[in-house]
Amino acid sequence: MRITVDERWRVCARMRVECDVPLETARRLLHDFRAFLIADPLHQRITFDNGEPDDPGDIRGEAITIRHALLGVHIDRAGRILRWRPGVELAVSDLSQRGRGVGFPHMCRYVLSERRPGGHSLLYEVRGVWTARWVPRWMVRLWLAWVMQATRGRLLAHLAKHAAARQ
Repeated sequence: MRITVDERWRVCARMRVECDVPLETARRLLHDFRAFLIADPLHQRITFDNGEPDDPGDIRGEAITIRHALLGVHIDRAGRILRWRPGVELAVSDLSQRGRGVGFPHMCRYVLSERRPGGHSLLYEVRGVWTARWVPRWMVRLWLAWVMQATRGRLLAHLAKHAAARQ
């Protein structure tokens, strides 16, 4: 895992997760993009702003609402499907409804790739601008490390459960 917060408060957090489930199993699961997005411990629910799309294979550009929850507090944030290659790549924006310059505007990206026979790797990436500049950078990195590790654990558990169900 690598997390940087530069002098302009730009954040880049990247982690590669090695998985032992077959690539095709993971690709089938990525078709349910909500399963990947709610692996983030703060993401509780994902809904399309204009109702479910007619063609779930073509959701790029769709506006979504991401329900966040932490310690009993719920906040809806605005998002959009930025990239969608079914079974391969998903990228979404995650923005405050109060505007672009507040509440850590960022994007989340997931990319599956085959690394070895019988397994694959998942790149999980978060990029954005940290707006609460009163928080020390070391604490921002610590917070993001917790979110990334929790997401990793939830993704692996979800993949293992999905793989077991397919057997």
